[in-house]
Amino acid sequence: MPLNLSDQPVEIPCPRCGMKFKEKLGRLNGKPETRCPHCDQTFTLPPHEAAKLRGAQGALDKLGKLFKK
Repeated sequence: MPLNLSDQPVEIPCPRCGMKFKEKLGRLNGKPETRCPHCDQTFTLPPHEAAKLRGAQGALDKLGKLFKK
């Protein structure tokens, strides 16, 4: 029973204008590049932030396996 948060939105602050917007976790896991809808700036999440997202999904996968037993 894998727990999947890929459709869950996460809030991201734009490094250019500072406005926050939401992006789906699953989309950021595959390609941590996004575009701010406020100022149209395209940017890549810093590696440590992208690693946190992958780590969160990995932890959920492990938790799902515990419930499956």
